[in-house]
Amino acid sequence: MYLFRRSDWLSLIAVGVVLGILFVFRYVPFEGKGRECYTVVIESEKERMEIPVTPQDDREIVVSGPLGKTIVAIRGGKVFVVTSPCPDKVCIKTGKIPDDTSFIACIPNRVVIRLKR
Repeated sequence: MYLFRRSDWLSLIAVGVVLGILFVFRYVPFEGKGRECYTVVIESEKERMEIPVTPQDDREIVVSGPLGKTIVAIRGGKVFVVTSPCPDKVCIKTGKIPDDTSFIACIPNRVVIRLKR
């Protein structure tokens, strides 16, 4: 009285291997993962910019809004807000694109930074 036939075991092993491969590609960091080039869109009331981002970038972009200037930094392939005239600084606390989020918004100053898809 066998609980499983040989073909059942082979099927279970095959499914396990496929799930293992999918897990590795989804959750295990590889050298260079997250270091790809991508584009962000920075929008305000007056302008819209598409900015290519590479791991070598080290620059700041000043974006004007109704409250003043929001400074967006691009460093080491990451995009984040350095300073903004908004009262709560939620845009600064949001984190970095692409690590923490794909979207940063300073609602009071009407500045939006998003990953271009």
